[in-house]
Amino acid sequence: MDAEKVRLYGKAPYRVAVVHGGPGAAGEMAPVARRLGAACGVLEPLQTAMDLLGHATIFGADAVLEKPFSEATLIARVADLIGRPAG
Repeated sequence: MDAEKVRLYGKAPYRVAVVHGGPGAAGEMAPVARRLGAACGVLEPLQTAMDLLGHATIFGADAVLEKPFSEATLIARVADLIGRPAG
């Protein structure tokens, strides 16, 4: 993951991600991530992309997704990358 695109809070393992409806609010979840980071490892992706594939590149998921892909496929892949079940 690109350190300029993802902020880390707390200590590894990073099993929680805080996201917003972005692209216009990159960094707006920092207060929530900081608070959660006191209890667990938290990722705050800085969502600046204009589409789903752009957001997928933050997690490196774009390299393994078959095209076309659905939002459900992306969610499952990201969940897999951080070691948690989707849903």
